[in-house]
Amino acid sequence: MDYIIDGREKYREALKILLAEDDPVHQRVMQRWLTSAGYDVHIANNGKEAITYLESNSCDLLLMDVQMPEMDGIKTTIEIRKRWPENPRIVFVTGCSCCRESCFAAGGDDFLVKPIKRPELKAAIFRNMMVGQSKQEALGRQSKSSLEPEPVS
Repeated sequence: MDYIIDGREKYREALKILLAEDDPVHQRVMQRWLTSAGYDVHIANNGKEAITYLESNSCDLLLMDVQMPEMDGIKTTIEIRKRWPENPRIVFVTGCSCCRESCFAAGGDDFLVKPIKRPELKAAIFRNMMVGQSKQEALGRQSKSSLEPEPVS
C-alpha cells in the first residue's frame, strides 16, 4: 500500500527511518508517532550505533540528535556524508537551536528544535521525502496537522 501525505505525493509503504537518539523518552515518543504513521523505524542510541546500522542496512531518512554519548550527531553526520554522500537524508532533531549552522555545515538536510510536535515532524518528513520535486518546492508547501498518512486505494 502507498501512503499519501498531502493528497498528492505518494510514499512507499514502509519508509525506513533511523532515529539516532540517546534519550529513552524521546525514543519512545518518536517511535510511537512514526510507527503509528506506518513508517519502519529503527533506533540507534548514539552516532556509533547509527553508523554500524548503516554499514549493513539502508534507510531513507535519519532523524539525528546532536548531543549523544560516544559520537555526537555532528561527527556522525560528517562520517556518514564521507561514506554515503547522497543518502540518507538527515534531519537534526535537537534541543539546541544555536547549533543550526554547524548541523547544516556537517551535511544535515533539515533541522527541528525540541520539543517538536507531530505537525513539525510530519512537515520535515514531507520536505525531505518529496518524490520528483525539488527541495525548494517542498519547503513552500503547507502540510496537514497530523502525522498520520492516509492509505491510497
